[in-house]
Amino acid sequence: MFWRDITLSVWRKKTTGLKTKKRLLPLVLAAALCSSPVWAEEATFTANFKDTDLKSFIETVGANLNKTIIMGPGVQGKVSIRTMTPLNERQYYQLFLNLLEAQGYAVVPMETTC
Repeated sequence: MFWRDITLSVWRKKTTGLKTKKRLLPLVLAAALCSSPVWAEEATFTANFKDTDLKSFIETVGANLNKTIIMGPGVQGKVSIRTMTPLNERQYYQLFLNLLEAQGYAVVPMETTC
């Protein structure tokens, strides 16, 4: 009977009372924030290319994004671009696509067969 009284007493303290809820709230919030992907560090990129050969630009972006890019033999030209603020991966890739489109080229995604 002694253990039953202690167990019931502890149970009541955990489930009732404003003080207990105030103590648990910071712990719950901390646990939620620590497991949130907001804390995950996202890779950022900056672009600073001046009169860069288009093939070199494509190779650099491919290496930065860890993507395999196959270029046709007719790819040529120069590119100049400078970003003032860091870009996330999606923004950097979109910048890449926009620059290629402005040069008259397109990217065709292909599935890997490996």
